[in-house]
Amino acid sequence: MSSNKYAKNSDEFDRRFDEGEDIHDLVDMTRAKIIRHGRKVRITLDIAEELVQAFEERDHLFLALAPEGTRKWKPHWKSGFYRIAKAAEVPITLAFIDYERKQIGIGPTLPDGRTMNEDLATIREFYAGVKGRHPALQGPVEFPPE
Repeated sequence: MSSNKYAKNSDEFDRRFDEGEDIHDLVDMTRAKIIRHGRKVRITLDIAEELVQAFEERDHLFLALAPEGTRKWKPHWKSGFYRIAKAAEVPITLAFIDYERKQIGIGPTLPDGRTMNEDLATIREFYAGVKGRHPALQGPVEFPPE
């Protein structure tokens, strides 16, 4: 049953795990991190570190991330995109999908040399009137407390 080829994404992982494949055949455990939340256990790879390295190795690389408000409401945004961009010293350009107005677009690129709070203020202002597919799931433009 084992293919000895690691799962490429979470959907493939779920499908193959449900079919009975061993977790060691699905995930490169030498790169995995175990995260415990009470009784729940999650396995994750340090994708942020890999993306920083990918930016360093290439002349051109574009990274687009899923929009906020597509899964479930959270009291803050995930900060991985910001940490990756700062570590890789690459710009962050804002973009949007406004379902209510049926518009998509590209906004400003955050200037270099600013603080995280200054960048968050710009991001908050830019997305203030944008309605995602599920507006009730859009959390505030904040990063989790460190």
